[in-house]
Parts: sequence; C-alpha cells; structure tokens
Amino acid sequence: MKFYSCNHVQHFYLKFAGHISDAQLRYCCIPVKDKLLPNVLLTKNYKKNLNGLIELRKSIIHENMAFSSPNPPSERKFTKTCADCRFYRLAEWGESSTITDVEFGMYPAPCQSWCVYCGVAHGENRKKFFHFDEQEHGEYYEAIFGTLQYAKRTRLLSNKIFWKISSGEYSVHPYKKEIADLIGCDAAMWYTNAFVYDDYIATNLKANPNSLVYVSIDCGTAETWEKVKGHDNFHNAMDNLIDYSCQATHPNQIYLKYIVLPEINDNEADITNFVEIIKIFKANRVEISPNEPMAFNDGDYGRKTVIATAKLLSKLHANNIQFYWGRFPQNMQNEVIEHIKSM
Repeated sequence: MKFYSCNHVQHFYLKFAGHISDAQLRYCCIPVKDKLLPNVLLTKNYKKNLNGLIELRKSIIHENMAFSSPNPPSERKFTKTCADCRFYRLAEWGESSTITDVEFGMYPAPCQSWCVYCGVAHGENRKKFFHFDEQEHGEYYEAIFGTLQYAKRTRLLSNKIFWKISSGEYSVHPYKKEIADLIGCDAAMWYTNAFVYDDYIATNLKANPNSLVYVSIDCGTAETWEKVKGHDNFHNAMDNLIDYSCQATHPNQIYLKYIVLPEINDNEADITNFVEIIKIFKANRVEISPNEPMAFNDGDYGRKTVIATAKLLSKLHANNIQFYWGRFPQNMQNEVIEHIKSM
C-alpha cells in the first residue's frame, strides 16, 4: 500500500537532539521548535522510554495510512508538523522492526568553534548550549546512555546500526569515553570541526569502512576559515583530516561540506582551493548547503545564495566532482540550475 511517511519513521530512527532539558526522544530530523513534533519524554525508566517510542511510531504510521486513504480523518493528532515537511512523501514503504539509526545530538555539549552561521555559538545561546555542568545536566545524559544500553541488551538496535555523533564537538565531549564504549566498532558519522585529532575517531574509521568524518569546511583559504570559524587554525585542521584519511580504508570516509555564505566564501580563491582540497582527499561527492534559515527568509540574501551556489557548482562540474544538495529546498535548487544555464 502506498501512503505518506518518511524514512525516519519507517526505518526507525532515534534522535536525541536540542537542549537536554527538553528531555525528548523523537524521530524527526528537522530542527523545529514547534511542540507539535511527535516525541516521547525521556525518563529514568529505560523500558518505558523505548516502549513509548515504539507505540508513538505505531500511532504515526497508522495515522499516515489513514490520511493517505480516500476518506481521511478530519484532524491529525500526531503528524501535524509532518504533513508540511519536504521529506514527507507518498511511497510503497518498507518497515524496520529495529532501530537502524541513532543521532546523539543533544546539548549542552562543548564546542570550541564560533561558526558565523551557528545559531547557538554566539551570545547567551553559547552558554546555554555549550556550557556543560555535570551536576545540572549529568542525570539527563545518564538517562540517554541507560536507554541506549537497554536497547542494545534487548536487541532493539539493528545489527547494522548507524550512529550520528553531533553533540557539540566529540573530541572535547565530557562523555566521549561513554560514547566510544557504546558505539564500539559500529558504523558512525562523526560531526567534527577537526580542530583536535581524536584517536578513537581514527580507530573507528579504520575498524569500519562505513564510518566517516563529516566536516563543514566552508572555505578554501586560511583567511576565510578564520572569518567563518573564529579560529586561526586552518592548516592544523587540514593536517588532522589528512591524518584521519590515512586511517580510513577508502576516500569517501572523509565527507566534506560547504555552507554557501555570500560575500564571505563565494570568491574565486575559496572556491578554487576548495576544489583542490576535495582532490587531496579524493572525495567523489561533497555536500553543498545554504546558510539556513537566512537564505530562506531574506530575499536579497537568498538571491545572492543562488548566484554563489551556481558559481560553486559550475566549478565542481568542470572538475567532475559530484555533489549533494544538502538542505536546499526544491525551488532554490531550480533557481540555481536556471542560473547556471544563463552563465
């Protein structure tokens, strides 16, 4: 039967995200503040947490099927936010009985970077999201680790589980050992700024060919790196990535991203040198993303983003480098393509 849903629900994703005081388990991959997002409150009762998640998923799938029928109900209870999501689509969905992906992305968790596009790296948000206090926040982390360890013991985690570690910067995380012990040799995506080389990340890359380092470079020059990241350590970060690549078993384990920042990183030097960096790591695909939400909410900035992205993609195409659209909405993708045609 065809019905509307998304990969995260059907393939049983588990996401710990946002500020830890919200104490939520959810499926959604989109950072939405709307409390209508389907979620389960995190408690110290690990079995209750997981049973609540399983029942929530059943309810979401049942409602999705009902609203995909010729005579849908009059009101949504669980999927009000889902219905407007760009990942919500009509398909012949399969269904996983075990959790296939876990994103470990909660805050507060420390990060040394001051990325200009980061919504939590500046002002009062920096203290709220980056300052970890064991006495204040430790019990929440313990509940998360307990829930995940219970899921492992009860075989609710798939034997092909994929982890996404995006909680601050792993290399300086206060629970880095606990995270490492939980993951072991499982496949994992390590979101990192590459400021610090971490032995466990390197060990995991070597142990599992499906693991990868995910780094948003956003530049091709040391000068722009400092503007974007707030640190003068471009060459050190590149050296760390080279060291990681030496531990990897294939080039695609170094995953490069470029957030398009008009009038910051859309110049010829950054774009040309970014292409050279891609060649160093022999990556066959990179991710290109907009500076959200600014690229969507500011008309002039959005137009500049389209022009800058077209310039970047033209250079990638000329060098036979494939790309992934990241979080570009379809209408902006179309505008970029049309602009490339007019160049």
